[in-house]
Amino acid sequence: MALISKTDVKNQLGYSDKYDSQIDAIIPGAVKKAFKASQNYHHISDQYVESYQISFDSAQKKISLSGGGFLTTGLNPIRFSAGMYIHIENSVLNNGIKFLATVSNTELTLDASEVLYDEDVGSLVKISLMNIDDGFKSAIVEFVGYKLSTGKKKGVNSEKLDDYSANYRSEQEALVQIFSGYKKIVSSN
Repeated sequence: MALISKTDVKNQLGYSDKYDSQIDAIIPGAVKKAFKASQNYHHISDQYVESYQISFDSAQKKISLSGGGFLTTGLNPIRFSAGMYIHIENSVLNNGIKFLATVSNTELTLDASEVLYDEDVGSLVKISLMNIDDGFKSAIVEFVGYKLSTGKKKGVNSEKLDDYSANYRSEQEALVQIFSGYKKIVSSN
């Protein structure tokens, strides 16, 4: 299941079906901006695959694992599935959060909107499932609502007509306000 869906946005914010295509277009970018604004606030689960045999194919948007193991590995089988977010670590070029389109035991295919770079096997790459709490998901829906409501007002900070005035937040201000409670705190020991 995707992190947030069109249905989540419509239910939480009360949008009608006429906004479906706009919501679908906004969600991927809003999720990425949410992770960045919150400094990657999320819980990386203890379910992961780590191997020197993981490679990346930019043209096909595929992550391959020689010998398999994306669906079953060790005593605690991994349950990667389409629509999930993963976290990639220790890759030379592909670290970060990615969204899965399809999954097989030997390949993870990313969503078409994802950026992936060619990389051969050799690094000890770790790919983890991500668990994200409901509050963070709700904040992302709120940001999607912000994007829907500002639409074509890009660059307009305020409007005034007689006794009526309105001030608009910039996208950066909205991100800071919405995700300030979700910043990842890093301690140095």
